[in-house]
Amino acid sequence: MSTLSEENVAKFNQRQRKVSSLARDGATDSAVTGPTIRRISRAEAQGAGGGLGVPGRRISSYGRERRLSSSDRSGGLTSRPEPVPTIVKVQNTYQMEPTTNNKFNPSRVEKVALSILDTYLDCEDYNGKKMSHLSQTLSEMIKNRVKEMNFPRYKIVCVVTIGQNCGQDFRSASRCLWDRDNDTFATVTFKNSSLFAIANVYATYFE
Repeated sequence: MSTLSEENVAKFNQRQRKVSSLARDGATDSAVTGPTIRRISRAEAQGAGGGLGVPGRRISSYGRERRLSSSDRSGGLTSRPEPVPTIVKVQNTYQMEPTTNNKFNPSRVEKVALSILDTYLDCEDYNGKKMSHLSQTLSEMIKNRVKEMNFPRYKIVCVVTIGQNCGQDFRSASRCLWDRDNDTFATVTFKNSSLFAIANVYATYFE
């Protein structure tokens, strides 16, 4: 067995250092040149199927959902529903006709209507332009006074007719479709030297 000279030992050590440096460089290169980490596009993620951009790697959809939710809030796509109005239901009374104490009283209404005509037409002279407005005003006044008399469940209609008094004969007629047992009317007439007036108050009972 031959002995190693100093020259052979130096060559052997140099050869070992080269091997160790190559091994170290190879490890470094493999770490650098290994699988690269990059952000893939949405098209690549959809094309890969199942949200897989690269083999063994799954792309999370959290970012996309977060962007959509923020756009919904900013775009006003989600809004509060409008409140639904509350419908109040009242039970039927099954009252088909007025009671004896609440029936429309024509005689009381006639007294009220005649007093209003006397008050506003006693010293009035006939004027065609003025009477049109005055007849509407008197109709509203009589109707409101009759409503204040409180006849429950009655609808009140009042019509006042004013004409010029020239000594002529005048007849007024009206026709209504109603229940003759519960619906009724009241009528009064007024006359002075210049004009005449007729006030008709109709009362219809509603169930």
